[in-house]
Amino acid sequence: MIDSNAMNGRFGRRVVALGVCATLGITACVTDEAPRVLEKGAIGEVGSPIVNGQLDTTHDAVVAWLHGSKCSATIVHVDGGTGYALTAAHCLGGSNGTLRQGTNHNNPDRTYDVIEQEIHPRYAEAEAFDFAMLKFTGADASTPTMDVLRPSQDTMSVGSPITMVGYGITPSGNNRRRFATNNLSNDLTNDIFVSYDQSGGNGGVCSGDSGGPSLFDVGGTEYVAAVHSFVSQGPNTPQCEGLGVSVRASGVLDSFIQPYIDGQPYGRESCDVCRDAHVRAGFDIVANCEAPLEDCLQSNACLEYNQCSANCIGQSCRNGCGQDNPVGKQLFDAIDGCVCNTACPTECGSEDLCVPEPACWIDLDDDSCETCLDNACCAEATACSTNNACLSCATGQSTINCEASPEFVALATCLENSCGDTCPDFGLPSGTGGAGGTGPGGSDAGPAGVGAGPTGDGEDDDDTVVSSGCSLGPPREDLPLTVFMLGFAALGLLRRRR
Repeated sequence: MIDSNAMNGRFGRRVVALGVCATLGITACVTDEAPRVLEKGAIGEVGSPIVNGQLDTTHDAVVAWLHGSKCSATIVHVDGGTGYALTAAHCLGGSNGTLRQGTNHNNPDRTYDVIEQEIHPRYAEAEAFDFAMLKFTGADASTPTMDVLRPSQDTMSVGSPITMVGYGITPSGNNRRRFATNNLSNDLTNDIFVSYDQSGGNGGVCSGDSGGPSLFDVGGTEYVAAVHSFVSQGPNTPQCEGLGVSVRASGVLDSFIQPYIDGQPYGRESCDVCRDAHVRAGFDIVANCEAPLEDCLQSNACLEYNQCSANCIGQSCRNGCGQDNPVGKQLFDAIDGCVCNTACPTECGSEDLCVPEPACWIDLDDDSCETCLDNACCAEATACSTNNACLSCATGQSTINCEASPEFVALATCLENSCGDTCPDFGLPSGTGGAGGTGPGGSDAGPAGVGAGPTGDGEDDDDTVVSSGCSLGPPREDLPLTVFMLGFAALGLLRRRR
């Protein structure tokens, strides 16, 4: 677990937190046996500092925090004689200790007394919020600082280069600040986590680097982009050569870091940040939506639905996946149900993610019309929802040859015949041509002759959108998949949008 315990991951991975215990003797911190739960502040194993790194002489705002155990931290703000440093939540506990500035924390350039520790208030419910703030005294105008990456600056994605800095230890002890560079991997990079492959000689983090920064360059300036949290590795993987994971600082800058500095109450994260913090896989850490996620992972139907949806382009395809596999979709949707109702109701309750699925697969702008559709035309709507041409016409995204779609004609006819009073404006583009000639609809009226069709020159290039008081809502936009580590598998979780 992140709180400095070494545990067996459910998917064959071992999570090793990166804080270290006060005693550097091997018997106190190292075991060659299977990972076991240790006391808070301890680690399962001790490895080299900053894997495949180099001595660092430039990042003076990165400091060592010695307080009965050792972690790294970054000074992010100074106000007169008071300073503020960002570190990892799992590092907290014990005495306040001191921050030591310099390339060698045993011979520091400056020492600052920590007077307060503040843990992220949601860390206990979701250990992805592995953030903490330290307040210290003794600062002045010469105290170095590094700014935290703002959300508007955070363009990090798979392949982005980062620089990791910290004071990791070896069994014989290490007091030097080191750095390493790597690129973000596609194993776990979302709104709260970033990851980097530390195998095969790649640079990365290890014990004692917890709380230190992953730095991202924006316009020639380095910013604190993430906080070192843990390394996930297989039981036979060399120490700290697995998957390094840091927690993304931009996601909590405006809700936790800046409010603490300003003496203001804690705010709330975005829906995406909260969701990613509570829906994780492959790591044995606390998260509210663990149960529905694991139910999905244990179900072939759910995994098949996920694979089907992941290969889709467009909502009509995803609707088809759900209609073909209702059991898998139900299990999959339970994950978002947990997010909306249990983990993040405040952050996500008003988001499209939490809008109930339409009973008959198509949303209407008019609730009364949708109720009539559900009661009288559900079969037609369901058939239309899996046909891209029909769905495009029904949502007003296209008016080209809509009358050529049997599914759309059937839906429009049903609504006109059964819901004419409730849905008076829904129908086919009737297609009576104007001065430019006969348009795509020709001279034939749609069912019951509702509305005039687009005018044109006879070419099928008209992109006029026919809107109505009972038009169907736009299809959910296609967004990138969020991929979570599952040992040897991956579950793509779609952010649904209407």
